[in-house]
Amino acid sequence: MGIKQVYRIDERGLLIEPILIESTIVEEEEVFNIPEDCIEVEPPNGLYMPLFDGDIWIESMSQEEIDELKNKPRPKTELEILTEENAELWYAHMLTTNKLSQVEREVVELWYTMMVGGV
Repeated sequence: MGIKQVYRIDERGLLIEPILIESTIVEEEEVFNIPEDCIEVEPPNGLYMPLFDGDIWIESMSQEEIDELKNKPRPKTELEILTEENAELWYAHMLTTNKLSQVEREVVELWYTMMVGGV
């Protein structure tokens, strides 16, 4: 028995999810029973909200919606937050506990700026 990937769509043609279906053997022939709400045509890469119009996949989002989605700031991960906090603590420690030359101070400041995403 084989496996085939098909694409579940809603009543408007919007992609819901890809699913795997198994074949069955009917009269010694492999047959895939594709659910009514699925199609075999694979959506192309690069669509934000794929819509099957009956013949081809098209983008259902407007360019304005896509731009808004692309420009939406994502929340910082826990690792990013901890890295920034660690950089701030190290920076404060270096500046307060050591007598640094001007060059060393600039190196510390540059490192700190890079760690918190400045440069």
